[in-house]
Amino acid sequence: MLSIGGLLEELVLANKTTPSRILNGLDLYRKNGVIKYRIVHEKIVGLVEGSAGAIHRVEISSEGYKCTCAGNRFGPKYLCKHAIALLMKAYSDETSFITNLVYKLVGFSSSSKIHREEKLIKTVPAEKAEIIVLSKKQYLR
Repeated sequence: MLSIGGLLEELVLANKTTPSRILNGLDLYRKNGVIKYRIVHEKIVGLVEGSAGAIHRVEISSEGYKCTCAGNRFGPKYLCKHAIALLMKAYSDETSFITNLVYKLVGFSSSSKIHREEKLIKTVPAEKAEIIVLSKKQYLR
């Protein structure tokens, strides 16, 4: 089972979110932005308070996510900061469920992890790779 840092890294490698959204989501999580959540039919449904004080409804399943925020205008491809904060909170309570959900969301298998790491080395600019490393060191101890 991967750590939360490993799961967040898998989301970036699978192009399901961006390093900046992860950092913003980690900040929301640390500030207790997740008001409440529940797991219903293999889906996480929660309320997350955004940085400006608005409350957003977030749903995450293995097929994608929905959020009431403006960041959702790009569609369900990239998880927003509210979805990342919700994943962090749910992971702290329901580790195995969240791990399996993220595995399904990114299409993870042990053989694909090696391929993704090779792809990351070739395609991610150095500054983004540094953000991933910094986020693990600063927030994921």
